[in-house]
Amino acid sequence: TTFAENGVYDPADEDCKVLSRDIAYGLVEHHVGADGKSYIYSSDFWRQQVVKINADTGECVRKWDIDGHPNGFAIAGDTLFVNKWQWQGGTKKGITSINLTSEAKKSCPQWNFNFNFGITVDSTKENLYLFDRNGGGGDQQIRKFAMSDDNGWCPDTITATSSWLLNFPGMSSWEGNVALRMDPDNDNEIFIQTS
Repeated sequence: TTFAENGVYDPADEDCKVLSRDIAYGLVEHHVGADGKSYIYSSDFWRQQVVKINADTGECVRKWDIDGHPNGFAIAGDTLFVNKWQWQGGTKKGITSINLTSEAKKSCPQWNFNFNFGITVDSTKENLYLFDRNGGGGDQQIRKFAMSDDNGWCPDTITATSSWLLNFPGMSSWEGNVALRMDPDNDNEIFIQTS
């Protein structure tokens, strides 16, 4: 089924439009819902929203306003985690969690979750991993944060419980576009992709 092209999803419902060109990052995740249907979750950086699209029909099913510019996605179980960038005044940074079954949204405003593209969450949802391009002393790190569910999943604190330096050959000091993905079969392994 084709219903988007070159980062543009332009349905009849103007509120669900996704323009993911240039700086808009084009975040996309796929999830099979509790109803057995396939859904695509995408973001519009400029509109500061996440949309739920039926993967078979292309129909816009739901939209969430998240009060921040989305620049990282992760799905764990039935929860979508969105990292937000405070790119312009009046927007918020932090993590937003969306329960994909109930469609409830919770905003978690942590000051250090901001201009970080890569996030992933383990299968228990008790640990969030974040690529921090400006880690301690300017070193690039993966940082681990404990999380809990209080009517929606959020990091417990702004203090990482663990961190690991990244010193990959050829990795630039300005590298910020790093994707993280938890191994679906092993919470002790994270896949890392750098540009």
